[in-house]
Amino acid sequence: MKRPISAKLKFNNMTTGNSNTTRGTLYGILFLAVCTIMLFSLSLYQRSQWFGTTSNDMTGALTTGSTLMAKQWQQEGPWHRWFIFYWEPASIEFPTLESRTPYVSYPPGAILPIYFLGKFSPNGPTCEMTMSYNLANQCCIAFVLALIVFFVLGAMAFPTSVRCVASLTPIVLYFWMPSPFYEHLMGYFSDQAIILPYALLVFLEVFRDTTQHERIKKWIVVIQGVVLFWGIFTDWLFPFVAMALYLMRVVRGQMGTRPLLFLKRSVLFWLPAALALGLYSLQLYKVHAFTKLALRFIHRTGVDGGGLNALRPVPKHVYFNQLWTFTLDTFFWQRFVPYAYGFLGKVLILASAAILIVLLFYLLVKRVRRSPVSPGVGASIMVMYLFLVPCFAHYHIFKNHSSFLFHFFAVLKMALNMAVIPFALLPLMLVAWWVPGVWKKRVGLALALVLLASASMYVWSLGNVRTTLFSDLKMDRKAMAEFVGRHTNYNDVVFSVDEIVQRHFVVYSMKKVHRVKNIVEIYDMVKNIPGPYIINLFSKGPEEWGPPYNLWDLANMAYEQYHEGDVHLRKIRKEDFLTYYQHLLDTSNPPITVQENTP
Repeated sequence: MKRPISAKLKFNNMTTGNSNTTRGTLYGILFLAVCTIMLFSLSLYQRSQWFGTTSNDMTGALTTGSTLMAKQWQQEGPWHRWFIFYWEPASIEFPTLESRTPYVSYPPGAILPIYFLGKFSPNGPTCEMTMSYNLANQCCIAFVLALIVFFVLGAMAFPTSVRCVASLTPIVLYFWMPSPFYEHLMGYFSDQAIILPYALLVFLEVFRDTTQHERIKKWIVVIQGVVLFWGIFTDWLFPFVAMALYLMRVVRGQMGTRPLLFLKRSVLFWLPAALALGLYSLQLYKVHAFTKLALRFIHRTGVDGGGLNALRPVPKHVYFNQLWTFTLDTFFWQRFVPYAYGFLGKVLILASAAILIVLLFYLLVKRVRRSPVSPGVGASIMVMYLFLVPCFAHYHIFKNHSSFLFHFFAVLKMALNMAVIPFALLPLMLVAWWVPGVWKKRVGLALALVLLASASMYVWSLGNVRTTLFSDLKMDRKAMAEFVGRHTNYNDVVFSVDEIVQRHFVVYSMKKVHRVKNIVEIYDMVKNIPGPYIINLFSKGPEEWGPPYNLWDLANMAYEQYHEGDVHLRKIRKEDFLTYYQHLLDTSNPPITVQENTP
């Protein structure tokens, strides 16, 4: 007779009487899943008015850029394009892939889910699909964070009631702290996509430590390898996460003491990362972008001395002291953290880091004295270590990236430690450490309720901050871009004297709009195009093709026109354009020269 699954699962330090049996653990997990869905639905309702809205800022660029990448892959074939992202969509004025400006700053792992989801949709990848996936990520992350707290408190021998109440806290925090509340709807790229594998890797490590089932432990190691590949192939935060996990296992003796065993386990640990970086290196080789990536790294670390200035082609000096100079006097700490987590955010994060240093020193003393450490306390310190050290290390090395004026999304990684440490694990760890067993349940439950209420009041007090983030949205230009997309195809080259479809709205048009000042600039753009191109003049509002642009004659040559509301598009054949341009050259009124001061 087969045993039920609940009989196969065994957890360390989780049986403190009938209230903490394995069945109680499974019921607790089910309770957290239901609560996660209910609270997530509430947060969705509060953000529903912004769903599908694309902001005219960097956050909007993340979502539309990710969608554009997935859309390009679906239209042109991802293997044919080596899963590389090009800023410019396929169009006749971009004859080579190099002319379409490849973007190689990150591996493409964040885009793969959007691409695969798009294959099951008749409309392909859309911004609404990207937003939906981003929101689903937030729901999964909150649930995983709740499980981390739930299992660590189980290792501290807290009863199920305490564990369930305390595990609600990270759910509430991750749904309503301003940064995840905003970023998981309005912006999706690698900084948002990396949070789920990050949380999942930490949870798997906690579960690996708390289960007694050896077969499950082996499967967990395999799954961690998959997550490690996923994370490395997504964002540069994950190498810091992987290194922190590796060093922790080395210190704990889990990599083995014999040289050959240590080497074998180390190779197996880093194999997924090496595979992910190898695939990414093939992409860089394909577009000859190793130098470009190196220069980007130099700038994002700040060692070029450029501060927040634009990327320098070749830095004049390299200041390596920036790599070991830690500072809190940056945009990240002075502006992003308060916007993301309120006034207390910086205090709570730095206080958690300071306490972690003390706790790590405590573990060092214990190790020197060869004294045992409570499994629950050890698990709590492990989670604090894995959620704090990689984030601080990533900020420190890439401080220019984290503090760049428009990189508010870089602060999202701090939401993990904010959700788990100050309002859940740290206070209850102190209770497990100091409160006698007879009082542990009562004090733990009372404290868990107080912490949940405090976390709820904390996120409620940040309501104005959340509102401010959404009120900063600029004008949505989706309709204008869709108009261009409906009336153009591969052979069209679109020009405008006053309006452009900005880079992060190209996903709606799949066509770049070039801003020009006169007919000379139009000719310079198309003179080397061998194919049968079509000139498109696009405008928004009243059509103004007269002085100083002098394009009315050209506009009146249009063989086809489209007008919808205040947007207009006129099409001129290649032959008609070249004939008219040659006529201007042959008459006493040649084309006007480029006027730098033309509005």
